[in-house]
Amino acid sequence: MHPSALIAVVQRSEQAGFDAARCSDHLATWTERPGQSAFGLVRMVDGLLFTLPGTPVLFCGAEIGMGENFEQEGRLAVRTPVQWNSGRNGGFSDAAPSRLASPVIAGGFGPAHLNVENQHEDPDSLPNLIQTLVRHYRKAPEFGWGTFAVLERPHTAICAHSQTWSDTDRC
Repeated sequence: MHPSALIAVVQRSEQAGFDAARCSDHLATWTERPGQSAFGLVRMVDGLLFTLPGTPVLFCGAEIGMGENFEQEGRLAVRTPVQWNSGRNGGFSDAAPSRLASPVIAGGFGPAHLNVENQHEDPDSLPNLIQTLVRHYRKAPEFGWGTFAVLERPHTAICAHSQTWSDTDRC
C-alpha cells in the first residue's frame, strides 16, 4: 500500500467519525514475489500499525510472519494451522493432513521455513518485534489514542505522522 493511500484511509476514517483506523500486516505479505522476501516490509507495516489511531489487529499467525493460503477462498486464506515447529502439520496436529480443517501453508511460508520454535530465541525475529511493539504501545497512550496529524513531507511516497497526548508530542 502506498504511504499516501494509507494516510488517506486514516483521514477518511476520522472524517467518518470512527475512533480507529484498522489495517493488517497481511497487506505486506500480498506483495511477496518469487525469490524476494517481504519480511522487511512486514516489519515496517507492523511498526506503522502500532502507531496508527485505534487498536492494532493482527491475524493469527501474523506475529510469526505466516502467509496466506491463496488456494483457499475468502477468509479461509488466513485461517490456516499455526506453525509451531517444522514437524508434521507444523506441530499443530498429529492428524493426517487430509483431516485438518484447513491445509498447512506450503512453500517459503511453510513450517519447514517459518515456525514459532525457530523464531523463539532469535532476538531479531518477528515475534520479538511484535512483543517490543506491544510493550511500547501499552506504555505510551499517544500510540492508538492520541491526536493523529499528518506531517508535511517532500514526497507522497513518504509516510509521516505524529501522535500528540497531553500537549506533548511523543512520536
